[in-house]
Amino acid sequence: MRLPRLCFFALVMVVGGCAPKAPPISNQASEHPKYPLLNWQVLGPFNLAPREGARNFTGETDESTLSPSASTFYSELVPTGRLKWKSFASRGSKIDYEFDNVDWHALQSEHGRPGVFGMSYLYTELALDEARTLQISLKGVPEFYINGQLWFGEAYQFSDQRIPIPFKAGLNRILLKVPNFGPKLSFQFQIDEPTSAVSVLSSITAPDVIECPADYWLSLPLTNNTSSWLRNISARTASNLWRLESWPLDIAPHSVGVAKLKLHCKEWPDGDKFSIPISIESSGKKLLMSYEISLQRKDRTKDHIVTFVSELDNSVQYYAIKPPSLPQDGEKSSLIIGLHGASVEARSAMRSYSHKPRAFTVLPTNRRPHGFAWQGIGRLDALEVLANVQDNFNIDKDRIHLTGHSMGGQGAWHIATHHPDRFASIVPAAAWTSLSRYLSDHLNVASTYASPQIESYFRRVTASKDHMRFLTNARSLPVLMLHALGDEVVSAFHSRLYQRMFDLAGGQSSILELESKEHWCHQVSAFESEGYACVNPPQADEFFERHTRPSSPPRDLKLKIWDLSAERNFWWLTLLSQERVFSETEVNATWNDSNHLIIETTNLKAFEVRLHSGWALNKIVWNDNEIEFEVVEEEGRRLVRVGKIDSKRIGDMAGGPEQVFYRPAIIVYGDSTDLHTARLLNHLYWRAANASLPIYSSREVSAELLQEYNLILIADHQDPLMKRLLNSTPFRVEQEAITWEGGSVSGSLGFVTGYPSPWSERQRVLALTTTNSRMKDKLLFFRPFSNRSGLGLPDFMAFDSNVTHKLMGGVRLAGFYSNDWGLDNHDYTVVD
Repeated sequence: MRLPRLCFFALVMVVGGCAPKAPPISNQASEHPKYPLLNWQVLGPFNLAPREGARNFTGETDESTLSPSASTFYSELVPTGRLKWKSFASRGSKIDYEFDNVDWHALQSEHGRPGVFGMSYLYTELALDEARTLQISLKGVPEFYINGQLWFGEAYQFSDQRIPIPFKAGLNRILLKVPNFGPKLSFQFQIDEPTSAVSVLSSITAPDVIECPADYWLSLPLTNNTSSWLRNISARTASNLWRLESWPLDIAPHSVGVAKLKLHCKEWPDGDKFSIPISIESSGKKLLMSYEISLQRKDRTKDHIVTFVSELDNSVQYYAIKPPSLPQDGEKSSLIIGLHGASVEARSAMRSYSHKPRAFTVLPTNRRPHGFAWQGIGRLDALEVLANVQDNFNIDKDRIHLTGHSMGGQGAWHIATHHPDRFASIVPAAAWTSLSRYLSDHLNVASTYASPQIESYFRRVTASKDHMRFLTNARSLPVLMLHALGDEVVSAFHSRLYQRMFDLAGGQSSILELESKEHWCHQVSAFESEGYACVNPPQADEFFERHTRPSSPPRDLKLKIWDLSAERNFWWLTLLSQERVFSETEVNATWNDSNHLIIETTNLKAFEVRLHSGWALNKIVWNDNEIEFEVVEEEGRRLVRVGKIDSKRIGDMAGGPEQVFYRPAIIVYGDSTDLHTARLLNHLYWRAANASLPIYSSREVSAELLQEYNLILIADHQDPLMKRLLNSTPFRVEQEAITWEGGSVSGSLGFVTGYPSPWSERQRVLALTTTNSRMKDKLLFFRPFSNRSGLGLPDFMAFDSNVTHKLMGGVRLAGFYSNDWGLDNHDYTVVD
């Protein structure tokens, strides 16, 4: 059977175009490992629903101890429903295995693409004469166990992942969880001896050099290949042509850290490609390794890479930029922001766009090729790049356009519906409407086991990511959709549904349907010159040229919003506080000819009106009541605030636990078992956000750090920092029980909550703790930026060990705090 050509594996949230890939960066692991793993046993495939994650598929209590046996396991994918372990031999570290016990055609006919998602266990062993740290290089392996200890890898076969792991003397048990799409498993797993105390991973964030002298930001991801902390890691260079500044970095044992560097080009090196030798050192200038940074010289009028320091987490990120081909001196240029699809990098996706005569084309990264589906940190990354480009280039703010393909197309809709006042037009290409329509989750076990009440809290926290709810917000934007008629990955049905729903919301849109059968359609007969038809047809350029943002904002607003931390500013109106958090807020506002503001709202406690130059305001009628008001001046703006502004959940504080990652944060752990959880969370963040988080022991955290950073706290409930945090919340976590005024849940539980910091009014804390040590290895099962949780969590939740195979079916408590961070709203549910 021929399956659709897809650029993703079973854990992929969304599908993107297969744009040209950038050449791989060197420094890969050896092709001839010292420790070959050739004999494997496989158990699978098990059904894996979209966004479900690598759950426990066996039904047994603890999959970490799983090893080959004569037992029989249940799988929906095989005709008999029964699976047993099978043996096979591989030829090397690149492993391919084809299932012969599944009718893939029947599964796809019955369930669509989700029917052929799968996950399998693979087992092997390694005998060593002594304990040592070895380095695992992998692709396409999201989770694995070494001697029963969980480690995270990489679900996608995109980038180099090398993870230092302690092995013991004697026999070591290795259990992998590997996804498949269709009949074939294909992944890489290799074990080598590390050659130095640290290794540089391939996902280096480096700029192109366009002028000299000048400063450039760069980051190096490093792994600590030792069993000890590496302190005060820094870098220096002996080059006479460059000056290097680095920020001290501590890396936990067997963990990853990202070094932030600033390079100053003193004078031009010879040639267009050049290497900068650097020494990576730890405390006392102890040499850890030598390395060469490779950079390229680029003409500023050509495509190039720009790096910058993100305000979210102080990390170095990049965007790709294509300058105008015919710029006019002193004339402002248009700007086209392009959002790439899944499995595509911004640097390679840039080649899909032609040069525009008088417009910059800029592609943000979403932090990673799959990243955050342009939601959460992905959305903030796009907005940060937009601000950076406006600060550094001569951009006409009224001619900023938004486009994107596949995952980037739905990202264009998401960002436009939350920030409609920033853009002159949008051109989404091959955009899917919602995950539930695109990749049906009817096979997800959460729908089988979760109580409707628990499931409703997860749906509330992720509702703001379903931009189909909010199309009315963007009704004033001109929209042109692009879609290939024969697209087998994202059906043209999605663009047609967008058009129907957008028109019903009061907008106007059109669709350009391309005569192609490919998701990533290449040049077609009508467009043979430069760029790719699915993102860059001439009609899109003409559309951008025709549209400019109106000089005066609309005086009639019709808005829907769910999460005020996602966006609250719309032209002249700011939504300040909701009655009920994470619930729909609706606004209908009209500014009539008598300068009366007539505003009808639901679920809104307070709002702010910004008076534009020349605007007068004589009366405000809110929900049929005339409101007394006062015009105040702040920072040169005339403002009117209406309603009760007594909520503590204002601005960023309105959001859920994931907000802790939207400002500089540190991870703080309690004991040695918590340290492993801390480095796993750091690895997950690095894998998703192209950045690392500093890790500290709770004993070494200073008052200054608590004041300066958001906190991810992983500790026993009796740890002094955890006790101080929990004492500020309505909850008490004790041995075998979680209690609060009016309720309790008991048993072996994990507890996760986001809460304002008791040490600083400006900071937030994400706390992860347990009622006993048996749940510590399950604390990261739900996480705010994972596919499994849908990019968000309720304010608080408690869960038992059933989460490993029943997902939300193991959640015992979930809910939201009130506007004063209490439980007086009784907005929670408990499952006995």
